[in-house]
Amino acid sequence: MFLFLYVDHPANTKFINQLTVGVGPEGFLQIQFHFTTVFEGGKFRLKKRELIELVLHETNSFEDYPFNGEHSHETIEWTVMKHLSNKKIIALIFEKDGELLIDLKLTPEHGEIMRKTRGVFPGYHMNKTHWNTISVNNTDVGLTELVNMIHESDELTRK
Repeated sequence: MFLFLYVDHPANTKFINQLTVGVGPEGFLQIQFHFTTVFEGGKFRLKKRELIELVLHETNSFEDYPFNGEHSHETIEWTVMKHLSNKKIIALIFEKDGELLIDLKLTPEHGEIMRKTRGVFPGYHMNKTHWNTISVNNTDVGLTELVNMIHESDELTRK
């Protein structure tokens, strides 16, 4: 079980706290807090695994690696987040040139607005009208807006 808490601190220091609840080896309730990401000056930094966990938490999805077989010519490791129900792609998560990136589907109107934001570009290897690439750790998109974009992609690809 994963629970993500988003906390806005008055001093602009923000945290993502992951709470893991389970039963310990002797049958006792075990609770672990993981302070995984520190925000500084309103900017957040996520690792690839944290971004994958965020998408898993916010959607009814699973991760897949269809482009990274042993005979693949790909040099990028693509994590493809897919709906459990219809197996359609919700998001693609990858690192390129040291940058953590996520491709999300948005309405054309929302995508056009978001591309005016630093760190948001037409979708990498995707339909440029509907898909948008966000440079997760190098953008002016805030965490709340990123989560809203994940929800929008989830909704648009659910059909």
